[in-house]
Amino acid sequence: MSLRMRSIPSLPNGNPISELRVAGRTRTGGLSKSDERFATDEGEINAGSRKELMEKVGSLIDEYRGGGLRTAEAEGSNEEQMQMRSAELIEAYNDPSGRKMKVLGDTIVEELVEVGKRKGFTRQIFGVQPVPQGQDGKVRIRYKQSVAIVAMSATAVKPVRFRERYVRPPVYYLNANLLIEDMEVRLSPVGILEEMFEDGLESSMVTEDRLTIKFLDALNGILNTPVAISGSLTAEIWSTLREAIEAFGNPASTALMAYDYWKDIAGGTAFSQYFDPVTKYQLVLEGRLGSLMGVNIITDAFREPKLQVLKPGDLYIVAPPTNLGVITQHQEMTPYQVDRRNHGEPVQGWFLEQIQGQVAPNPRAVIKAFRL
Repeated sequence: MSLRMRSIPSLPNGNPISELRVAGRTRTGGLSKSDERFATDEGEINAGSRKELMEKVGSLIDEYRGGGLRTAEAEGSNEEQMQMRSAELIEAYNDPSGRKMKVLGDTIVEELVEVGKRKGFTRQIFGVQPVPQGQDGKVRIRYKQSVAIVAMSATAVKPVRFRERYVRPPVYYLNANLLIEDMEVRLSPVGILEEMFEDGLESSMVTEDRLTIKFLDALNGILNTPVAISGSLTAEIWSTLREAIEAFGNPASTALMAYDYWKDIAGGTAFSQYFDPVTKYQLVLEGRLGSLMGVNIITDAFREPKLQVLKPGDLYIVAPPTNLGVITQHQEMTPYQVDRRNHGEPVQGWFLEQIQGQVAPNPRAVIKAFRL
């Protein structure tokens, strides 16, 4: 996690509180030496043609999976940056007022939310409906007397048959514990914030995305039958998948695609006439590859292995969020400070809490393909 310093209001004794923010090589831009082989100073991928661009994207995926390229979230910082963040953590950890730990917790949550929106696919394919306190978060249904899939927890979904114009999805918690022991800070503080950030992503973005895959799998087979692909993905198969969505009057909006299909798309000439590539290097590293026959492709190929959700051979095409489903957001991710030293445990940190529901009421809005 790259961080920068920004001044904020002072403590009562007049000493400033420092806040950790994205810096150095930020999450949204900035090229390192290793990037210069692939991108111009303006952040465009170096390529002279559409075909070369598609091949470059394939090279990026291969190099990342081989460990030769690292994205901003996984980027190892230089020693000076790591020492600076270590010093900030120690300063916050030892602040008797607790205010610096609060600032640090707020910053980590802000970063988790920002990265989750950009690199997680749940909030790209589901709509988000904020729910005021005291209300139950009802979602209007387009098709009566049908089957909806609702989340029963952060890890489980269930089909529900309904006959009314509204469904009220159950509410569940999406939680994370980001805790540090005194001994870690005393003996080895370098890298702790990076590890905590990755743990936070696994508990928030990855948990949400895994739940969304369960939604898409549960929807498949109700009306659309999953398509088995024997061999390579072809333009004809892609067109068939898109038409399976559009046959019900839903636009085919987004494809969640495992990395291995990219070789099929970029390996020949059949797809090149239909493909509108993303040219911004940073957007590609966020998993947004371009548009194929009007369907936007996103992948988790540029995540650390433990943060990836799609398995090789997974391919889902979905309708827009207004057609697919809704997250009812009762509480956005909120950090609560934890200090267990008063209970005899040498631990500080944060408990992160998010409260929401999730419903996908339209089985017509998704089609799955898989390799045999």
